[in-house]
Amino acid sequence: MLRGDAAGSYSDPELDALLDLTLPNFALSKSISISISQEANMRAATENGTDPLTDKIQVSIYLQHYRRQEKVEAPFFSVHLTRGKASGSKITLGGYDMSKAVGPLTWVSVISKSYWTVHFDGAVVEGKYVSGDVDAVIDTGSSFIYVSQALANSIYANILGAGPAANYSSGFFSFPCDSNPTISFSLGGHDFGLSIQDFKLGQDGYGSTNCIGGIIGLDDAFMEGIVIIGNAFMKSWYSVFDYSHGARVGFAPSINNAQ
Repeated sequence: MLRGDAAGSYSDPELDALLDLTLPNFALSKSISISISQEANMRAATENGTDPLTDKIQVSIYLQHYRRQEKVEAPFFSVHLTRGKASGSKITLGGYDMSKAVGPLTWVSVISKSYWTVHFDGAVVEGKYVSGDVDAVIDTGSSFIYVSQALANSIYANILGAGPAANYSSGFFSFPCDSNPTISFSLGGHDFGLSIQDFKLGQDGYGSTNCIGGIIGLDDAFMEGIVIIGNAFMKSWYSVFDYSHGARVGFAPSINNAQ
């Protein structure tokens, strides 16, 4: 996927030459749309047998490469993730496809250009505020939402009947399957809801009346000062990663929420 999408830039003539040989030669366009599976193939083609590229090829590099060739116009890329479908997820380089959204974009400033990092103010769980005050990496390479164990404890403490999962490792929590807790995150002063369809991952074992939650607690020292917001959030929010305006991320309600 798009793990570790840096908000910085690169300048490497040898890398550009290699990308010319390995990436699809798209025609001049305002934007380029590729499927998630196609992006994986592009990554494989550029990484094969080229040690300097290992772990470096990212969608941000694709975008900058195509902009150098003047094949796309705008300095941003966007991501649509499907829900419950094997195909249909899409990356758009140099634009965004608002047919995948059902509302306007809300922009959140990036606070670190090492990754697409915004400020995580806190969460509202069943109407109760849980303070965060940490950095949040918006990461399409993560399936779930990862927070410190302490923050996970505070979040699940506000969900009736929630507790450590019986059949999963430490850090996983479960809650009654017949409940639909409301959860939202405050990012850079804006509130974004988490869909119960993405938060409720499935039963905590065969025949269990409890379901696993999509917010996972990891070691406090490892997660100190940071949370990782992955696909369990992004399936609800069409996401635009913009290099201009000092770098920012835009979120619009996904069409998934209307289906």
